[in-house]
Amino acid sequence: MKKLFLLCLMALMPVALMAVEAEIDGLWYELVSKANMKRAKVIKYKDTPYSGDIVIPAEVEYEGVAYSVTTIGESAFSYCYGLSSITIPSSVISIEGNIYVGTFANCYGLTSVYISDLEAWCKISFINYDSNPLYFAHHLYLNGEEVKDIIIPNTVTSIGDYAFFGCTSLTSVTIPSSITSIGESAFKGSTSLTSVTIPSSVTSIGEYAFSGCTGLTSVYISDLEAWCKISFGFASNPLSYAHHLYLNGEEVKDLIIPNTVTSIGKYAFRGCTGLTSVTIPSSVTSIWYNAFSGCTSLTSVTIPSSVTYIDGSAFAGCTGLTSVTIPSSVTSIGGSAFQNCSELTYVYCYAETAPSTYPNLFDGSYIEYSTLHVPASAIESYRTTAPWSGFGKIVALDGDEQCATPTIYYNSGKLSFKSDTEGATFVSEIKDADVKKFYDSEIALGVTYNISVYATRDGYRDSEVATATLCWIDVEPQKEGISDDEVVSVKEMKAQPVLIQRSGNGIAVTGAPAGTPIAVYDLSGQLLGCATATAETTRVQALNSEKVVVVKIGERAVKVAK
Repeated sequence: MKKLFLLCLMALMPVALMAVEAEIDGLWYELVSKANMKRAKVIKYKDTPYSGDIVIPAEVEYEGVAYSVTTIGESAFSYCYGLSSITIPSSVISIEGNIYVGTFANCYGLTSVYISDLEAWCKISFINYDSNPLYFAHHLYLNGEEVKDIIIPNTVTSIGDYAFFGCTSLTSVTIPSSITSIGESAFKGSTSLTSVTIPSSVTSIGEYAFSGCTGLTSVYISDLEAWCKISFGFASNPLSYAHHLYLNGEEVKDLIIPNTVTSIGKYAFRGCTGLTSVTIPSSVTSIWYNAFSGCTSLTSVTIPSSVTYIDGSAFAGCTGLTSVTIPSSVTSIGGSAFQNCSELTYVYCYAETAPSTYPNLFDGSYIEYSTLHVPASAIESYRTTAPWSGFGKIVALDGDEQCATPTIYYNSGKLSFKSDTEGATFVSEIKDADVKKFYDSEIALGVTYNISVYATRDGYRDSEVATATLCWIDVEPQKEGISDDEVVSVKEMKAQPVLIQRSGNGIAVTGAPAGTPIAVYDLSGQLLGCATATAETTRVQALNSEKVVVVKIGERAVKVAK
């Protein structure tokens, strides 16, 4: 009985680790044996630094036993000033260090990192930034070829912390749909990175993931709902540098949040300066920290009555923002939510009691020159509650009419606007949609202007924004009754101005020659409606919810946005 008990006790005892330090081909290793596990860790030997071009093997042999090299130990190559390149095998799964000193700390002479397996590299566990040799080397080589336009293999499910930290030679990265997370500081300091494609499978991006990526200009996505849902860490949204978001190849300017989204996450659109308008659906209940901060081209925001909370800095730095509508459902607003919105002119707040907030809510927004519209019964509450009391004017919403949406006209080389609201003035913006570089010897000019305008008047809410597209089409000049002396000037007046406006569920076209065929298509080429131009304004019924359509007038095709 005693023998049986002794055997059981021995079976439960842990198998002792056997470790030995040894030099093999110029590198020092800690060799560990445990049962069938034979592993080697590269270590530093006393104060003798490694130098030159170091090649770490995937396997070493010592006294007839093979050991797999899986780890590069803490400070193994730190202060190796003479180290010029390092080759790391795919067997390595971790590069150690501590929060003070990394494995490759102060390796200022390091210029190149060589690997043979990109999947293995993405999976390495780096303890901190200077545990990654790329922090100093900046150049990564895969099977002898420098990695510039990187395509992550679809066998990778996550990109680890610091994976490409400091890889300044990297210009673009395509992330496959197998990836669900991007680690902390994964691409930090990759200053040559110009574009990044992020799939809808990604649910979290760690802190500083794209920090310092100053060359970024474009972020590509395929699913807007998935993008609102990503959990961004601090300074991890690549839009902070890229500023331009592309959805299925088209730049997102007039953003329509899908009605399947219930909250707009932290940093979701931070720094997206290409964004000009945003439609928030009634499914959204909260707008979180820095969600739209730095969206400098955003001009107005209407927050639906489903929203109950607006977090701190949500719209901070939106310097183009002129009006904000806050529903009665919002009872609390975080600090600095509208800080440095320097063009903010009108705020419409429907809450009967001033929402609770912080003194810095409108810091730097010059609200002493702005108008706050609130329920008549709540005027005194807002006038005695900071920071709401800082508005230059606080007026009643009750009975406060909205200016009629203006109509746009073009005649004799001039644009004009009219609104049914007497005494209204107009705020318009005209953008040349045809500014391009050309490389041909001959250029056909056909300038297109995108026009937007809204009506405003004291005591009234601003009107809805009216939009139109003004373009010129080639027409055959009328020669009947014209003398020979006038033929030259007639030829020079071949271009005909045409004004295109969205009209309810259709398109209104003014100025096209009578008899000219007009057709409206969606972006996939499907015909939505057609008509023949008359001498007056021609309306084409094109029932659809498309944000952008293509209007074809004769041979001239023009994109028209809502």
